[in-house]
Amino acid sequence: MIKFLIINFQFVEWQCDDDEPAAKVSHKSEDDFKRYYDKLKASLGGSKSTPDEAVQTVQPLSDDKGQLLKEVRILAKNVEDYKRRGWDYYFHLGCGLAKLKRMYFKMCSVCESQKPDMFQILSCKRCAKVSNGNTFFKDVQIDYDNGHINFLISVAGLVSRFRKLMETPYNSGDLKKYMPYLASQLEKDKMMWI
Repeated sequence: MIKFLIINFQFVEWQCDDDEPAAKVSHKSEDDFKRYYDKLKASLGGSKSTPDEAVQTVQPLSDDKGQLLKEVRILAKNVEDYKRRGWDYYFHLGCGLAKLKRMYFKMCSVCESQKPDMFQILSCKRCAKVSNGNTFFKDVQIDYDNGHINFLISVAGLVSRFRKLMETPYNSGDLKKYMPYLASQLEKDKMMWI
């Protein structure tokens, strides 16, 4: 019989003065986030992350599951083919993925009474539990892993709530790194971003 011992521990800075308590590593991440967020705010109102001439008129997404699946694959292919790196493209792809994933979800009783938007339904753990989300990932068949698909849906959710994000430079690396902090900070500064 094999037994496992689980040890709880924290990483702390070990270089500190005698009278100064050791700082948790997460403070560094918070400081890095503040610098990132300050740059994001400073770039607000500058040029959009995607040149206007490159943005195509986006047709409304289909309500038919099969047709929407085709549209999502086309959006994903366009992003990859043209290496478009901007909020507009990832927002539209994320919205398509969110709408498609929502078709695979059933609402829990709590959400049914609240009438939430599709992003709230997709983030509800109760809805996820009563739904068959794994079928969605098998059916979508695009060149992104499940985690990146969920990340794109999160990006679309942020942009749908905070439209002025489209006016800032898009950097997916920084966005992935700071996503846990960004949503709450944008909510605090809501009037600046809507």
